[in-house]
Amino acid sequence: MSNPSPVAQQQAFFQRIAGSVAGIAFWQHNPVERTIIRTKELDAICGLPDITEDEAAKPIPDDFYVALVPLEDQELLARTGQDMMAEGVGALREVEHRIIRPDGEERVVMVREELTTDDVGVPVFRGSTLDVTDIRAKELHLDRLIEQKNILLGEVNHRVKNSLQLVSSILSLQARSADEALKDCLLSAAGRVHAISAVHASFYQGPESQLVDISAHLRSFCRQLCDSFCRSNHVVRVDVIAEKVFVHADVAVPLSVIVNELMSNAMRHGQADNTGGGSKIEVRLSRSGQGKVCLSVSNSTHAGETPLHATGQDEANTLSTNGLGLQLVKIVAQQIGADVDVNTDAGWRTDVVFDS
Repeated sequence: MSNPSPVAQQQAFFQRIAGSVAGIAFWQHNPVERTIIRTKELDAICGLPDITEDEAAKPIPDDFYVALVPLEDQELLARTGQDMMAEGVGALREVEHRIIRPDGEERVVMVREELTTDDVGVPVFRGSTLDVTDIRAKELHLDRLIEQKNILLGEVNHRVKNSLQLVSSILSLQARSADEALKDCLLSAAGRVHAISAVHASFYQGPESQLVDISAHLRSFCRQLCDSFCRSNHVVRVDVIAEKVFVHADVAVPLSVIVNELMSNAMRHGQADNTGGGSKIEVRLSRSGQGKVCLSVSNSTHAGETPLHATGQDEANTLSTNGLGLQLVKIVAQQIGADVDVNTDAGWRTDVVFDS
């Protein structure tokens, strides 16, 4: 008995592989002779009639399959083949393209091919074809579901922001007719509600409704807080130096509350010590290594003093040892596993270190 021909040997090899990987077609394309041999799976993917193994082993003109590919995708495949020929033996490519079955149904296939040579040294392409139509359809459906989810979350955050702004406005209105002691409490409460509202505004405006660019949020929020304070008090200068850091919603809200307390404290005491001029406050956000981020708020106006103490009604709204401000900072810091350090050696600075 004579030995099988190289083509028959190649076909037998294809069949052994195809038998263990259902749904994947294997083939060999000779670009010189413009012929192709394949496994039966290629005809099944292309929607062609079933063929026998003997029929699949016979080379046929490649235009039999090229005719099933849309013209624009034919151009893509031609460019890919030219690039691989220019690169030489061993070139690998992965290409996704469409086919139009004889019954008019469009399918999407993933082709992985390698440029090699046959037994007589002729360059040939050997590869596999996988029908990925259903996979791509599921991916598209999932992308649409995610888009719908983000739209709904954005709408929820927008409504939450509006509701919180309404609560803040009501508290501010009530403060106008209250006595001085109650007025401070109401305005502080309004500021804390606004701090949370500002985070939800960032959610609504961002491309990803569950992440916040906390650096951009700090610049906007500190500017608003400073403008609000300066309308009824002396000028306060606030410098925000922040690296770009994205945080999740569960981190952004507590950070915003913390910044509100620290900024409010710095502006309030800065005014008390600088009746003839303005105060300078620095807000800094930086990565500190080992996956940590440090948020620092400082006011050098208080150099040599301890600006974290107040008497009377003010104590409830400052960062004094027993004040509500420091209690809030500590409570919300615990929610995100942050460490809080207050330093008054060279002015006043509070560092909040949390996981990025």
